[in-house]
Amino acid sequence: MSPRSSEDLIAATRPQIALTGTLQARIGGVDVAAGLPGRQGRALFAFLVVNRHRPVGRHELIGVLWPDEPPDAPEAGLSTVLARMRRALGDGVVTGRTELCFALDAEVDTEQAVAAAETAERALAGGDPHSAMTAAQTALDISVGLSWRGSRAIGSTACVPSSSSSSRGCSRCSPVPPSSSAIASTSRPPSASPVRWPSATPSGSPVTRC
Repeated sequence: MSPRSSEDLIAATRPQIALTGTLQARIGGVDVAAGLPGRQGRALFAFLVVNRHRPVGRHELIGVLWPDEPPDAPEAGLSTVLARMRRALGDGVVTGRTELCFALDAEVDTEQAVAAAETAERALAGGDPHSAMTAAQTALDISVGLSWRGSRAIGSTACVPSSSSSSRGCSRCSPVPPSSSAIASTSRPPSASPVRWPSATPSGSPVTRC
């Protein structure tokens, strides 16, 4: 067997995060999501991952945890959830005190979905419907939580119903790919806070670390 390339080794150890479907977070080969402190811990983790290209202020995180009415001591409550989350994730994953940042370069399924949808749009505009449908199916599978890093084979006989299935057939059989904006809007992690979720970074574009 030929030795694995350095790119393969980096990809194998790179954190992998799935925000669609059941939350998954593999860091160092271990799924750490189960150790997050309940719904609030998962919400903070997802928010920091989606916004990992910029520092996030504590006031934003308080808005994520208590979007309607914060408790009497929101800073103390936030500090408790953050401490438990840091303990579950390990050292160096979430950095900062006043402004926080998810510090790892991770693969995130929602960003893969957006990138696949953009590939589908380009392929369709270029007159390649087959490639467009393949890429669109990848985006769709990820966005509804059916696939993470291609673990679910494209071309399965199972159909995914759509709201327009009566007139256009099922989503799997439709030659019209979902738009990248539609994928981005449906695959963002849930949050009760009325904050603006950023667009995912397209595949291959430079990442600004916070």
